[in-house]
Amino acid sequence: MTCWSSASRCVRRSRPWTGSRLRELSAQRRQLVTALTQEVQRLAEHAGQAVSAQVEREVRDTLEAALADPGVAGCGPFRLS
Repeated sequence: MTCWSSASRCVRRSRPWTGSRLRELSAQRRQLVTALTQEVQRLAEHAGQAVSAQVEREVRDTLEAALADPGVAGCGPFRLS
């Protein structure tokens, strides 16, 4: 189980960043964003809606921005299992 706010806190607290640690955190962020984007697609499909490539990009961009913003990233107990 990956916690959204824990992932973002981990990224912010891991300074100074070493090359290997930064790559590890970047990979974790990509995995989290990919999993959440897939969940959006699954939910949309379940609701009978299509997710265009443009919408998928916007979802990814929004998630990336949320991870970068400490005010947003710690806003709730969002968990992905």
